[in-house]
Amino acid sequence: EQGRATRASVRRSLDCLLGTNGSEVGLLLAASALGRGEALSPAQLLWINLVTDVLPGIALALEPAEADLLSRNPQPRDLPIVGSGELRHLARDGAMIGGAALAAGLAAAVTDGGDQRQSQSIMFASLVGSQLLHALNCRSCGVPREGQPVSALTAVIGCSLAVQGAAFVLPVTRRLLGLTSMGPTAVAATLGSIVASFLSIGAMRR
Repeated sequence: EQGRATRASVRRSLDCLLGTNGSEVGLLLAASALGRGEALSPAQLLWINLVTDVLPGIALALEPAEADLLSRNPQPRDLPIVGSGELRHLARDGAMIGGAALAAGLAAAVTDGGDQRQSQSIMFASLVGSQLLHALNCRSCGVPREGQPVSALTAVIGCSLAVQGAAFVLPVTRRLLGLTSMGPTAVAATLGSIVASFLSIGAMRR
């Protein structure tokens, strides 16, 4: 039972980390292909990795094991922890997260007259929010966990979102990350992309 629980913990963390990091790569490549230049600055990429990778990955690894672990059929000994089927799902998740962030940024660029910094700020905020909520979709790697509390993962996501919000409010972090203030339209576009990617991926995993 402990062996299966350990494997599930590793699988959850990999599911989240590979999918979210794939979204960053996809966003940068797509923005470059569309002639948008630097979609995210090096400082923003470093911030994203610090906020969305470390604590959410640890919280997912510490999730309690499912109660029916031993009632399931044993898996083949040579089964890879991330197989070709899982890689396709991870690529799909990353494409949806990165695509939603890119769409929000491009929409803002059109409505705001091509403001590159505003567009970049929206993509940055959308990517961080979507990656943090994606951890909820990765809790069971597609296995329902009805009735189980979200435990430490809720606190981690809540604190990380608060830190992300502070980055837009505090002048020092706004300057270091090259962010602009976001009006109601920008906030609505950001929240819309976050909710859209979260609900879409969640629906596909059921």
